[in-house]
Amino acid sequence: MTDLADRVHLQDPPSRFRRKIAENARAWLGFVRDQRLESPDLTREFANVERASVHALREPAAWADGVRLVIAIWPFVDLHGYWLRWRSVPDLALVICRRLGDLAGEVAVTDQMGEIARNLGENRAALARQEEALTLARRLGDQAMIGRVLIHLSQQYLPQGQYQAAQACCEEAIALLEPLDAEAEIAIAHNNWGIACLEGGQMTVALPHLVLAESMFEAQGNRRGQAKALHNQGEAHLRQGRWTEAGPLYDRSIALSQAAGDEFNAVRSRLALAILLHQQGQHETALNLHLAIAPFYRRLGLRPMLARVTNNQGAFLIELGRQDEAALAFEQAAQLHRESGNLGEAATSLLNWCDILLARNAIDELLARLEQVKALLDAQSVPAEKTRQRYAALLEQALAARAAG
Repeated sequence: MTDLADRVHLQDPPSRFRRKIAENARAWLGFVRDQRLESPDLTREFANVERASVHALREPAAWADGVRLVIAIWPFVDLHGYWLRWRSVPDLALVICRRLGDLAGEVAVTDQMGEIARNLGENRAALARQEEALTLARRLGDQAMIGRVLIHLSQQYLPQGQYQAAQACCEEAIALLEPLDAEAEIAIAHNNWGIACLEGGQMTVALPHLVLAESMFEAQGNRRGQAKALHNQGEAHLRQGRWTEAGPLYDRSIALSQAAGDEFNAVRSRLALAILLHQQGQHETALNLHLAIAPFYRRLGLRPMLARVTNNQGAFLIELGRQDEAALAFEQAAQLHRESGNLGEAATSLLNWCDILLARNAIDELLARLEQVKALLDAQSVPAEKTRQRYAALLEQALAARAAG
């Protein structure tokens, strides 16, 4: 009697449909795991993988398979910059992980959500998600997972100006991962450590980490990682005025990124090359390169990078004598930075605008913009000292000009 009931249940259309959803998710999971990240087959089938993930997360019988699929496809999503398109999927997966009591899945999905928020410029949300992921990972007690989350958390501290905290994350991650021989993650940690030093102005400390990261990535055959480390080495040289060293590093980074199918980082290095050209006096060429790059970031919905591109355009336009266009670019950049929660960069774009106002002796408008800058600085827990000093100098000049006038 029980066997008959089971057969009837299996032949029931809704039961067959639910079973089919789970089977479909498992089939796509196997497909994803068999593919290289840059595989054209994976690119072609991504929409089907996306649909299979969502269907599985909505069917209790397929929940576990859906969560595994969401975690497996994430490196591909990240590589191609599909953060805006993908962001609702891990939101749903997190709910399912909690219903299943899947702590490891919850760590991975929360970590994924933090990375999405960071790439979309939602810095406070990103930091909160990543700190939550670290708490969960420590509860789980998985050293490899703790190390990976720490590596990602290091990047979340950078927009907050917390460079020492970022370096501490990398140092702890390496200490946890070295006994596990997790060379791939250790290379990323050194690269991120170098970035934290770079952003904190420690150029001589940054380069050894970046060079070590590059050599580790090269030994692993990780062209994407090697390209990132080369780009960051270029940044270290560029910021120290060593243009002849920076340019070839960016060129190598672009070539490796393209070979790895990583258009996002190839564009980032093209952007850096444009800045190098600007510093060498080729302002028109730099502007045209930025104008060509802006639609790429606009299409992906990446406000932080679009804001940076727009701010740079303002700097090039000033050099070309196009002051009105430059002022508009700085205003737009500041607004984009505010929307993405990057208050420090918003303050910098406003200060760039203030330079134009001071040159025009538009003191009343200058003072109004400086009030906005002050509000942005006050809203930051640790505002950059360089930005504060620049604000103070401009305020002093504005007050002196008003008194003289």
